[in-house]
Amino acid sequence: MGALDELITRELGVRVDPQLDPLVTQIETTNTQFLRNNPDRLGFLLVNLGSYPIFIRPGSDATATNGMRLDPTGGNVFFWWREDLQIVGWNWNSIATTGASAIFVLDLIADTRER
Repeated sequence: MGALDELITRELGVRVDPQLDPLVTQIETTNTQFLRNNPDRLGFLLVNLGSYPIFIRPGSDATATNGMRLDPTGGNVFFWWREDLQIVGWNWNSIATTGASAIFVLDLIADTRER
């Protein structure tokens, strides 16, 4: 274990297993789930890499009228358990309204194998 892993483990009390793009790398013009429900998720970063806006929503289908908008070419959001509580671990959905949009997802999962 490197120094950074040791610091993170000491701070959080658990090791963190970062996972890149666990489900999809693109949001479609139909509802797209980009994270499954996971009670061991500590946080996640989502970046809209595409040319079109996307809308995200926890727990249920996203639409342009009930989701949080992420602008194209770099719009991003970071959710962390200390600030955002249980919704971090919920399933997350998204939709692109004009055309499919590439995304980057970094999913931060607690490594529970050592408990």
